[in-house]
Amino acid sequence: MTTAAFVTLPSFLLENDDFLVLFIFQDLGGDGSPGDRRRSKSGFALVNNHKNVIDLNLIPFFGFWVAVNEKFVALFNDELAALGTDSGFHEFWKILKKTIYFLFWQEPTSLCIQVKRACRMRSMHGTKKVGPSDVLSYYEQPEIISHYEQAARKIGLWESESIVVKKCFSLLGSCLLDLGCGCGRITFGLRKLGYDRVVASDFSPAMIKRSRILAKSMGIEQSFEVADARALPYDDATFQGVVFGFNGLMQIPGRENRMQAMREIHRSLKPGGIFVFTTHDRSMPKWKKFWETERLLWRKARANPFLRDFGDRFERTESGNLYMHVPSIQEVKRELNECGFQLSWEKMRSRISTESEEVNEYSDDCRFWMARKS
Repeated sequence: MTTAAFVTLPSFLLENDDFLVLFIFQDLGGDGSPGDRRRSKSGFALVNNHKNVIDLNLIPFFGFWVAVNEKFVALFNDELAALGTDSGFHEFWKILKKTIYFLFWQEPTSLCIQVKRACRMRSMHGTKKVGPSDVLSYYEQPEIISHYEQAARKIGLWESESIVVKKCFSLLGSCLLDLGCGCGRITFGLRKLGYDRVVASDFSPAMIKRSRILAKSMGIEQSFEVADARALPYDDATFQGVVFGFNGLMQIPGRENRMQAMREIHRSLKPGGIFVFTTHDRSMPKWKKFWETERLLWRKARANPFLRDFGDRFERTESGNLYMHVPSIQEVKRELNECGFQLSWEKMRSRISTESEEVNEYSDDCRFWMARKS
């Protein structure tokens, strides 16, 4: 191939920080026999996902076809075909233990090369799904910690949070858990409102370390501790209320993991205790088209392979990949019920109060939920 030819990679290849391995097959019209070198040319390249266009001329091609390997299967022209490659590539694939992506094209002399189909294959150990370690690594970054610290120093409780907290919890005798406390934005806000029995915990040791430093600098005596929401280190019936703010519950990857966190929250609440949390809302009109497209991708098994559940987002930001599950209202209601909660009310933040410009820049509109332990 002597002319420049470029292929635009499918979007789902671009949403992971790892380098991707692309095996590329070019159909040359041979008869498919092992000795027919016209059948295909194959090559591989390590392509960083920050780039969505690759130059096919830069890929080393090998003009031989040794045998069909049933482990390499791909969709080509809407037909299932078993494809093989030389043993060197096979060994490379086994050692790499990563997801393999296949691209196919025809008309090799055309400047506009058509990508017929890209489909993902599982490596020997399966595709790695987004997990708690991915979330933790994001929130351990210095710039993210600094962002949360600035929110604790300058923003404090949102007006809507203040209204909801006062509605739900009595100042007298309430022992509250601020779960997923970050750098203490909600914790310090609760203390300023007069709640003096607040326990604060977060999954990130780095966030907790910064929270302690911040509390000391503000002259506030407040304990902060590392805790996993899926296995809370608190006795049964400890708290009158649990607050899981800033969509923290939905940053736990995997439905069963979120359900386990809700069961733990239920266990740690006193009878009649209240669970307050926020989520994004999949039913918002401005996102309707996006989620319709996502649903179609899931039905066709073409969704981002790193996602666990429909509603998941694992999106690139300036600081890395940010995970968030965006639920439907029906989904949250069902899961609360399964975990032993009775929903008291839910309402969008924008319908509770008008937030300051600073708060609106810091966070999008979200839905507040208040549920009571049955």
